[in-house]
Amino acid sequence: MEKKESMKLPWSVNSAALCTPSVRRAYDFANAAHQSVGQLRKYTEEPYIVHPHEVASIVSAFGAPMEVLQAAYLHDVLEDTPVTPSDLRGCFGEVVCDLVVQLTDVSTPADGVRAQRKALDHAHSARGSAWAQTIKCADIYSNVKSIVQHDPKFAAFYVVEKLDQIAGLVRAHAHLREHVQEFLHTAQRQVGPPSRKMHR
Repeated sequence: MEKKESMKLPWSVNSAALCTPSVRRAYDFANAAHQSVGQLRKYTEEPYIVHPHEVASIVSAFGAPMEVLQAAYLHDVLEDTPVTPSDLRGCFGEVVCDLVVQLTDVSTPADGVRAQRKALDHAHSARGSAWAQTIKCADIYSNVKSIVQHDPKFAAFYVVEKLDQIAGLVRAHAHLREHVQEFLHTAQRQVGPPSRKMHR
């Protein structure tokens, strides 16, 4: 049997930073928001907060301040739940709200096929701040890891998209970005090339 290449990345989670009351408040807010729409993690049906927690944990290893850790926990609430920018601004302030907006996809179904929509979303993330792009790198890692494990056929398409996206994240933490790029290339070798073009 062929041995799979290791995709484990080297970082040390700052557990103390994740346990502060302010960061825990963001965890609780995000958890409640995702629970309110019955959202579970795709493939595993774990509570959705497992994904934002992984993202925040990764970002904590790179010296992220409180507002960045809060945004990491909240990064999907505008996209996936009824939470609005006004809600975030009122609860967490302008800095956190702005980071989450930078991390939220801007495309809609009216923008065309998947490739056209992803081009818009990738351009949006490429305009993000250094911390927004660092969170996005952690988000890419978390999502790709899950998809490669549970849906390798789709992963063949998804990894190509994420290689394109991460190429634009030039302001992200260099160490994290480099390791996630290496991880993506390892994943690409593992799942192989896409079998056909994706239009959905």
